[in-house]
Amino acid sequence: MHTLDIVFSVFALIFVTIGIKRGFIGEVIRLAAMIGGFLGAFLYYNDFSVLIQFIKLPSYIRNAVSFTILYVTIVLSFLTLGWFIKKVVHLTLLGWLDRLLGAVLGFLKTVLLAWIVCLSISTFNQTEANFNKSVVFRAFKSLPATMRLTELTNTRNHLRKLIDPNYKEKVKNRVEKVKPTVLQ
Repeated sequence: MHTLDIVFSVFALIFVTIGIKRGFIGEVIRLAAMIGGFLGAFLYYNDFSVLIQFIKLPSYIRNAVSFTILYVTIVLSFLTLGWFIKKVVHLTLLGWLDRLLGAVLGFLKTVLLAWIVCLSISTFNQTEANFNKSVVFRAFKSLPATMRLTELTNTRNHLRKLIDPNYKEKVKNRVEKVKPTVLQ
């Protein structure tokens, strides 16, 4: 067994165990709490900073404090709501389903992590040969081309053009500004 396979087996065991312990609802609520906390804090930290002007600190520190307070408050609110939802689900005797789906979600996290690592490894042609004995890496190589780096890069560039038709021109202008000047 290749080292990469052992590492991902350990990660799978850890993530599946955590998924069973937390359950599907716990995992989804934690993810929603992190995302919601960040978005809420990012959108409203300036407004909250105005409310705590009585704290005599430089504005950048007051902004950091307001961001942190908002983030923690929103995350704790989400986690409290998740705790109540989880209790209701477990009272209805669906706790086993919650834990089973949590294990599946934990395994999917391992698959995502493996895909990201293999995607990174595949960008280095010299090291790719070292990983060809790995079951995980061979599974990655058997994926459709749409899940490989070149196709993902093409998709990203296509999306950027849809969002901003002048994208290529802007990138070209940035590159020209960064080019070093040659002394004569």
